[in-house]
Amino acid sequence: MHGAPNTWGINEAGDIYPAHEDTKFRDGLNWLRDLYAAGAINQDFIALESTIWDDPIKNSQGGIKMDVMDGGPRLQDYFTKELGEENTIFNLIPYVKNAEGEARMWPTAGQAGMVTITKSAKTEEDMLKCLKFLDFLNSAEGQTLVNWGVADVTYGIDEEGFRFTLPQEQTPVVNSIQNSINQLGMAVNGALDLPMKNDELRTLYNQILIDNMDKVIGDPCAAFISETNTMYGATLKTLLEDAHVQYIAGEIDEAGLEAVYQQWRANGGEQVISEMNEMYKAAH
Repeated sequence: MHGAPNTWGINEAGDIYPAHEDTKFRDGLNWLRDLYAAGAINQDFIALESTIWDDPIKNSQGGIKMDVMDGGPRLQDYFTKELGEENTIFNLIPYVKNAEGEARMWPTAGQAGMVTITKSAKTEEDMLKCLKFLDFLNSAEGQTLVNWGVADVTYGIDEEGFRFTLPQEQTPVVNSIQNSINQLGMAVNGALDLPMKNDELRTLYNQILIDNMDKVIGDPCAAFISETNTMYGATLKTLLEDAHVQYIAGEIDEAGLEAVYQQWRANGGEQVISEMNEMYKAAH
């Protein structure tokens, strides 16, 4: 929203740089820091596991959630199917214009990560097994399995053939696992899994995606695979995420944040930047 790039930016010299080093990224962090200090952000957000992110809203302790847009329909489903609420009580805010009047959206599909075949596949036979598995994940059966689970266990099918979610209280452990493995749902060849019936909020969600495609922020390095990032990317990402959370919560100041950024560079970030620049310039 504040104008920062998506993961990687390009400076005036044509060089690639990490988004967290952009001044507009810092503007965004400072905005969140101010909101937290004012009490407008859940003061316990640091300790909230992803499995209970929605609990404050479900318990009427909050009403706004900053997350992917399909979180709105999911919460609506909870209130209608679990609590019997008949009216649409949630809405979607796709973007907020920044100080320059720009409307900028984060990609909502296919940009969270990627699935790769690593060097642990030592032989051609290993690689073919991996490819066969990836083919399965992109079949109708595979997409349904990783995205929604097992019929009559994590989802049901109504008389019209539409999928619906079973109450999470019935299978909390299964749903927790499902929320992790659905990251394998790539849908490379389109969505082949069982559809849900579109209600008012899901119809709005689909229309927002269409209407705001020109506002999506692209990642100039999305197609590039850095060997260093493959090896150490998860650790480097966690280092940054922890520091940003601590900064928003006021646990570290700007000096502490800068120290982590230097640590990020020293622990592999510098090499990742170099590799990304090499690949970007070779492609352009």
